[in-house]
Amino acid sequence: MSMFFANKFETWIYTAAVALRVLLLFYIAMQFGNDLLITPFGDGPKYFRLATSIVEGQGFVDSEISGLPESMRPPGYPLFEAFFLWLSAPLWAAVIVQILVVSWAPIVAMRLARLFALPSGMERLTGYFMAFEPLQILYSTTLSSDSFGMFLFLLGTYYLARFWQEKDRMALGLAAFCFGFFNYFRSLGIYLGFLIAFLLFCCGIARLRPWREMRFGATVFVIIFSALLLPWMLRNYVTFGSFAFTSALERHLYDYLGSALVAARDKITFEEARTKTLGEIKPFLPEPDDLYSFKNSEVFRARAIPLILGHKKELVKLYPLAWSTFFLSGNYHYLGYRLGFIEKPQEGFQSFTLLFVSASFRESWDALARFIKEPYGLVALLGRVFWVALFVGSCYGAIRIWRRYPSARFLAILYALLVLYSSVLVVTTLGGLEARHRLFLNPFIFLFASAGIYFVIESWHARRRIVAQVPSKA
Repeated sequence: MSMFFANKFETWIYTAAVALRVLLLFYIAMQFGNDLLITPFGDGPKYFRLATSIVEGQGFVDSEISGLPESMRPPGYPLFEAFFLWLSAPLWAAVIVQILVVSWAPIVAMRLARLFALPSGMERLTGYFMAFEPLQILYSTTLSSDSFGMFLFLLGTYYLARFWQEKDRMALGLAAFCFGFFNYFRSLGIYLGFLIAFLLFCCGIARLRPWREMRFGATVFVIIFSALLLPWMLRNYVTFGSFAFTSALERHLYDYLGSALVAARDKITFEEARTKTLGEIKPFLPEPDDLYSFKNSEVFRARAIPLILGHKKELVKLYPLAWSTFFLSGNYHYLGYRLGFIEKPQEGFQSFTLLFVSASFRESWDALARFIKEPYGLVALLGRVFWVALFVGSCYGAIRIWRRYPSARFLAILYALLVLYSSVLVVTTLGGLEARHRLFLNPFIFLFASAGIYFVIESWHARRRIVAQVPSKA
């Protein structure tokens, strides 16, 4: 035990998490150099260009694309990278710092379980998932904002739970700060802060906690959360005349959701549909060189609504499949391919989502059978199976925790709220979803899946004891 770790297991899990990530970083640096640290995963190239522009004194612009002020992506991660570029430090130095920070996530997740007095078996299994699950490892070792965002979100949840359990008002302020600051790395939670405040308010009305305490908590949370978003919203108002945090929603509705619907209708790939839909709208955009510019938002919104309403049938088909991509995919096949462990099929592939809407059931099934004959497709399928088991296990674990540990019901309610919130996000990015978009939700899935596994094992042992106690017939 030390001033940083509560017990030997925390020390071991942190050390193992750091060591495994550093080994992967060493492999990437030796095999691929700096390119793989930036290019293949998420918005890494964009963040790097923004960081370079900051260091060169050009401001928060993407000089290689448009040279215009950035509208969509928040400044948190580019500023993090810019600091190391300003120091003329190698890129791997930024990744090392990132690893040292986000490797605390397993510790925070375990302490969250401990805060609600959940069994040590659940706590440790949660730590194992957080430390050794491939997505958690990979996005800690590449220059991507997802892992930092996940860590801030988890830390905010921990402090919110501290307020709930211990009436710690300082923890309430830290929770609001973490949730607000999360948006400067991943702008997925600009509405979630208000939903959390609403949850506290409702818990007060339902007398789950004293009304005055919850009313105070909701009010303070909204004030701090909003104050953190305000500076960037003012920057966007001064720069673009739009008092908003990000310009992503309108383009996502047209570019990702609309293109996915067109792909399903015309039985073409998502990339082909994007080329088609963007080609149709570009002549009407006030700022065609920067598609995410706030100046284009009104045009995207005006075109997106009739496009979506005109493809209701495709939307009904696509949504459950896109939902399963968000919650139930591991994306391990793509990660394995980019790391050089498996080869990508030469004939290309369709996403599972579009595979089942672009053809008849028989044709889709035959295509899937051919797909999984390749290692690339087999890993994709096994990743799906693994995450289906995790998500189902998390639902079972949440139900059992609700019944057995009343003090942890708040955590189960919060998990349900996050699943509903994420289900709405799925609609806005229907065709561009990746497993990394779910990274902020993974700690909850791991915690409740660990609970589900724990309860299944407990029930199995209980049945064995009952069977052992039954006298055998002579």
